[in-house]
Amino acid sequence: MGHLQKEKDSRGYTSAIHVNCDYTEPLITDYDAKRRAAVIDRWVALEKQVQPQVPQSSTEALGMEVDRQEKLEQEQKLIADVV
Repeated sequence: MGHLQKEKDSRGYTSAIHVNCDYTEPLITDYDAKRRAAVIDRWVALEKQVQPQVPQSSTEALGMEVDRQEKLEQEQKLIADVV
C-alpha cells in the first residue's frame, strides 16, 4: 500500500510503521473534528515557515547573501552593545 510502509529489524519484527499525512492526522487527533482542524492548521503554518528561499539566478543569490551578511552584522553589533 502506498500510504503505509513497514520497517523490519534484523529479526524480522516490525520496528516502525510509516503512514502518510492523510492517515496520520486522524490518528493523532483521535478522530475529533475540532482537534483535527486545529492540528492541521498549525501543521500547515509550520510547514510554510520552513520553506527555504532558493535563488533563481546568481544575481538573486548574491543579493540574498548581502542581506544575510547585513543581518549578521546588525546582530553582532547588538551583541557587542550588550556586552
